[in-house]
Amino acid sequence: MIIEISRQAADDADAQRSLDRILIMIEEGWHLWGGDDLEELANSRLVRGQGRAERRAHDLLKAAITRGAYPARIHRRQVRVVLSPAEADDLRPEDAAEVAESPVIVLVENREADGDFLRRVVAELDRSLHRYWNAGGRERVVIDSVGGKGQMELQVKRACEGRPRPRLVVIVDSDRRTPSSPASPEATRLHACCERYGVSCWLLRKREAENYLPRALLEARSDAGREHRRRVDAWGQLTPDQKDHYDMKDGLATEPYAEEEALFAALAPEVRAALTQGFGPRIGKCWQEWSGVQARAELVERSRGDLEQGLELLRSQV
Repeated sequence: MIIEISRQAADDADAQRSLDRILIMIEEGWHLWGGDDLEELANSRLVRGQGRAERRAHDLLKAAITRGAYPARIHRRQVRVVLSPAEADDLRPEDAAEVAESPVIVLVENREADGDFLRRVVAELDRSLHRYWNAGGRERVVIDSVGGKGQMELQVKRACEGRPRPRLVVIVDSDRRTPSSPASPEATRLHACCERYGVSCWLLRKREAENYLPRALLEARSDAGREHRRRVDAWGQLTPDQKDHYDMKDGLATEPYAEEEALFAALAPEVRAALTQGFGPRIGKCWQEWSGVQARAELVERSRGDLEQGLELLRSQV
């Protein structure tokens, strides 16, 4: 985050311990000290003096003033430490310290499968975010899950009600079966809940995370056999819209909606036969195939702009 400390907070005796906690996190590289009036803090209670905390504040302030001419590369969320909050991201010193010390929580439906998806996307498409995430010391980004979409909605409410807005990002499958179909009711309710509390929510445009898999990773699956390779070849003949909404785990629906049936109506018989069964419940393991496989270009192609938008939502809490 980019954290601005008001002069009033910097001069308040009761705020000093909380401000020192914030500055420790800035020193560790979690956040940046920002603001338009940094020079005004040079004579504040926070900075003047000879104690260890004051010396830390002095050195960090000097660095912040020097850095102020350059745009932040990774950080997006901005908070202001004040004694009397008036805006959404105005925080009292003790609240600001709590938020500053908290990692970004990424709430997903399945910690393992969705976590593999997100880690691969970040590693391939966003080097600065990847470096931030994997820096040493305390964990800066934590992937968590609590169950299905309904439980995720309850978790968002618990995290937000009566507390400062947390560093929270929600990622949820849309469950869309066709490009024109809406997200599932459960996904729609979760997204609306996040909007109500000001929480960043990435509602996937494709059916689910596995629909972003590029061919390079499907082909690299370590335990694949002949049937898997035949299915990958058939999948390769799908249009982009068909790839976005094909059920990668379970295959073509036995009782499709009319729109879904129309989407896949033109499949050649041999393609339909290969794709009637899906790739199975372990298809998400393909995100873990790293050895000699570079997937950046194909991920950008498969993304159709959605992965980049999702990364910006993740950055919104960094």
